[in-house]
Amino acid sequence: MEKISNSDSYGLKRLESKNAKNTIIQKLSQDFNLTPIIAEAFYKQVSIYF
Repeated sequence: MEKISNSDSYGLKRLESKNAKNTIIQKLSQDFNLTPIIAEAFYKQVSIYF
């Protein structure tokens, strides 16, 4: 098994974060019947609060 270097580990965490963001935006869009652009705007605003 190959050890993941720090730079690869950081890239993986960034990718996981990106996937989580996209998943949340997609769920907001579906659950509240929003366009993806509006759902992303809500996501960005809420992320500022937290």
